[in-house]
Amino acid sequence: ALMLAASPLLAQDSGAPGATAAPAKQAAPPTGDLLTTAAAAGEFKTLARAIDAAGMTEQLQGGQFVTLFAPTDAAFAALPPGTVETLLKPENQAQLKQLLSNHLVPGYATSAFLAQQSNSVMETVGGGQVAINTADGKVTVSGAHVVTADVSATNGLIHGIDKVLLPADRQASSSAAPTGAF
Repeated sequence: ALMLAASPLLAQDSGAPGATAAPAKQAAPPTGDLLTTAAAAGEFKTLARAIDAAGMTEQLQGGQFVTLFAPTDAAFAALPPGTVETLLKPENQAQLKQLLSNHLVPGYATSAFLAQQSNSVMETVGGGQVAINTADGKVTVSGAHVVTADVSATNGLIHGIDKVLLPADRQASSSAAPTGAF
C-alpha cells in the first residue's frame, strides 16, 4: 500500500465529473460548530457524552478547523459491554481524549477528497494515523465505513463512521477486549 501523508488543509470538493460518489446521506449547510452539529444530528449522542467527559468541548466548539470521523451511537454500542462506561469515568479522561483525538484530522477533508486518497494515511490531531481506502465508491477510514458524509459545521466537517477507531494494538482484538481494557 502506498503511504502518503494526505493534507486536507487545501482540499476542496471540486465537483468534477467522475468524482467518486459519496455515501448515501448528505447534509445541509453548517448551522453550528462541530459539537453542536454532531449533537443535532441525533446519531452521535454517545460521542457528544464522550467529548464532554474527555474535556474536549471547547476544542470542538472553536479552535482549529478539523474533520471529525464521528463514530455513530451504533458504533459505540458495538464495543464490548462496559467499555463506554469505563471510558467515560473521570480517571480515564486522558485515555478517552487520546482516543477521540485520533478521530480528528486537521483541515477540511470532503468525501470527494477522501475518495481520491485511497491507499493513503492521514495524520490525526492525536498524533496517530488513519488509513484511507476506497472500494466500490465507498470510503473507509481505518476499516470503518463512512455512513454519513460531509456534514458541515462552522469549524469543520463531520463524517459519521460505523465503528470506533481503536488504537492500532486494540483493533484486531476489539471483540475480545475485557471491560475497561483501554
